[in-house]
Amino acid sequence: MYAIEIVGDLSAEHMPIFLDLAAQYGRECGYVLVLVNCLRAGTMHPEARRLAIAFRKHSTARSATAIAGAGLATRTVATLLFKAMALVTGKESAVSFFKHESEARLWLDERRPQMLASAAGRKR
Repeated sequence: MYAIEIVGDLSAEHMPIFLDLAAQYGRECGYVLVLVNCLRAGTMHPEARRLAIAFRKHSTARSATAIAGAGLATRTVATLLFKAMALVTGKESAVSFFKHESEARLWLDERRPQMLASAAGRKR
């Protein structure tokens, strides 16, 4: 699992950092668990959204994302982004929203056994 805190707007120039981490974890573990703290997040620029979708197209790792502290606007954009990813890529990604980071961590911990089993099954 990796955790990120978004402070301010998320632009295309920030995306390589997040996407490189996701790719590394995907290669090493076969799955990716992401905790996103959005308490101080701004907006996600359109080009950043496009880069996230393009990355998901080529990723073979399953993923689960827990988003904590997001306001209504951020939850709406994130929900639309994950739905767009699923439509474009044909790959569902587990995502859930939480008021507190501790709840988000617990949810990710509950996903880990499923992800491990799925990754082990693909390696056979």
